[in-house]
Amino acid sequence: MQLIQQWIIQVVSIENCLAQQTGGRISSSNVKQLTNAQVDSMLLGIAESK
Repeated sequence: MQLIQQWIIQVVSIENCLAQQTGGRISSSNVKQLTNAQVDSMLLGIAESK
């Protein structure tokens, strides 16, 4: 049960992070389809914008 809760928290965290940094939205199903490379590139873009 804890593993599922942690996973949900991470999905919501990615949704919120993108919304705050870009003003855009992404659905939970789209978050689930992201590859590691896509997440890494998003994090790099966010770090560069600071």
